[in-house]
Amino acid sequence: MDRFHKWAFDFWSSVPLSDVAMPLHRILLISLVSTFGCSTDTEQSTPWISQAIALRNIDAITIVEDGGLIQDGGTVELYGVTKSGHRCFIRLNQHALYGDYLLATAESPGRLCFNNQLIDVRSADEEELLRLLKNAEVKSVGLDGLRQLIKTKSNTTDQIRSLSYGSRDEYLQDRVDSIVDYVESERYVDVARNGFPPYSKHDRQP
Repeated sequence: MDRFHKWAFDFWSSVPLSDVAMPLHRILLISLVSTFGCSTDTEQSTPWISQAIALRNIDAITIVEDGGLIQDGGTVELYGVTKSGHRCFIRLNQHALYGDYLLATAESPGRLCFNNQLIDVRSADEEELLRLLKNAEVKSVGLDGLRQLIKTKSNTTDQIRSLSYGSRDEYLQDRVDSIVDYVESERYVDVARNGFPPYSKHDRQP
């Protein structure tokens, strides 16, 4: 383990967990350190960068990787590329750790996000994102493949297929299915709107 990894993990492991939500910057740091590592070479440490695109303008998505292990209770992150070549980012926040959380934010437990934007519960955007996930092609490209894709302004299907090695496709498909199954459940609606018992200090949402 290099000096940076040791410092990062020692630092965060020394911070006590409380009954409040884990800050997003802590989640992202853990994810990036454990998934991409750290290096003075920008090419080696560049995270997945999404590109602005509205859900209604997306015909199809190819899921190319996930965000690695995030030890916050089960947050799932997926990296995707749209049919038009835009990179995108899908996240379902953890929904296992009880506590007094803020509601209706991009960091709230059990909430679905697209490109870090909160998706409203049982909305047209949610329906569209579920449709895209259900029909998504899964092509695992690995970390080196992600770095190659990030170098290109617009990613093509042929480029993704040339980088894909297939060994993680089944695992990635399971991750996609886990998001779809949870978002279609009644528990998703309850946790997203009401939080966990005890409910948030904010009023319950209709």
